[in-house]
Amino acid sequence: MIRDFENKKKLRTNIIFYYYIVVFIIQVLWVNLSNFPPLSLRLGMIVATFLPLFFNKEFIPFVFIIAFYIRDLSITPFGYLPDSDSWYFYVPILFLLLFFTKTMIVIDKYNKILLYLFAYSLVIDLLMKGVIGDVSLSLFYGLTLYAFIKNKNDIKLLGFAFVFSAIILSIYLYVFKDFLEIAVNHGNNERSFWVDPNFFTTEIALGYIVSLLYLTKLVEVKNSFIIKTILYISLPLIFYAILISASRTGFILIVFITILCVLISKNKHIHKFLFVIFLFLIVYILYENGYFSTIIYRLLGSDDVKTGAGRTVIWKIFYQNFINLSFLHLIFGNGYENVVKIAGNRYLHNDLLGTLNNGGLLGVILYIGFFFRFIWQSIIHNRFKLVLVVTLSYFITSLTLCNSYNVYYWMFILWGLAIMKYTNYSKKEIII
Repeated sequence: MIRDFENKKKLRTNIIFYYYIVVFIIQVLWVNLSNFPPLSLRLGMIVATFLPLFFNKEFIPFVFIIAFYIRDLSITPFGYLPDSDSWYFYVPILFLLLFFTKTMIVIDKYNKILLYLFAYSLVIDLLMKGVIGDVSLSLFYGLTLYAFIKNKNDIKLLGFAFVFSAIILSIYLYVFKDFLEIAVNHGNNERSFWVDPNFFTTEIALGYIVSLLYLTKLVEVKNSFIIKTILYISLPLIFYAILISASRTGFILIVFITILCVLISKNKHIHKFLFVIFLFLIVYILYENGYFSTIIYRLLGSDDVKTGAGRTVIWKIFYQNFINLSFLHLIFGNGYENVVKIAGNRYLHNDLLGTLNNGGLLGVILYIGFFFRFIWQSIIHNRFKLVLVVTLSYFITSLTLCNSYNVYYWMFILWGLAIMKYTNYSKKEIII
């Protein structure tokens, strides 16, 4: 009887999973650049996306992350769902889901510093400008979705959300590559993009890294042909998308993390060797077809390499303005909404400096304290290699981007936290 119950539950989970795959494929097919879908279709899609979650709470993080990915990184500003910045839409839904599913946001040893950082960031935002900044909103999304993760199946679904989102967006990028207008003019490679290519590539790179963690057995994976095939297919697809996006940060991230994962992998030496051959074939095929030309130019030949596309100039302006702030602003921060002003009316391009601006020295202490505790907990739970990859992935991109401004990296970190909390690596518990 227990086995029958488990089989029925597994069948139900599979049906809901494939249902959502269809729902999100339908969403991504809307590519009209000037008009929203008809109102009736938009309302129908909202119901189709969120109503089942009230009866299947294990899918809540899975659905929200894919919905955010598809909406935020789409070529069109018009879609079935609002983008992730539309807090007035998503926050009430999350509160309703918390209430209806009787789920509590619990403070535990894994997330408590992050909760303190959220509360602190929210207070500073409201005091400085009376609005909720991106950091506070992203932390709210992340911590609320983390509250719905209760077991290995929930962890599996969240991990697959990253992989599936990256796969579908990589295919999407191939279909719409003509919109990129990547061309060679007078020997210089130029590019354009419908969203910031640095955000696009570093966010889909998380799907690549999750696949890599499974395939190198830093997170245990079932010996399933279908699952492994999907994971192997995801690597060349996402790598291709990052190449044609020509983002230096995204490219450096996946190259470094790939090397690291192979070196610290739990796979046997022969399996490591075969995996390296597989990766080499991907690189060779893409190189022979000319997909490396733009990224090579941007890494070695571009005139803005020395200043990091002007980032060092922005950091200098920020430093000069920040040190002239009052003592209270130095300690407690300047608020998220003031970051553009203090950086010379430009995006700051560094997460630590962004945290310093938003929350001052106290905010930086909470920020760094969380990561120290994250690493310490990983040592206790024998998950140091996993957390090393997760943390380095965050900090490599945070050197030139403000990761704390978007929900994807917080959820990636919270995925790592959930693995530590709900699995025992010494017993080789399978996640997916």
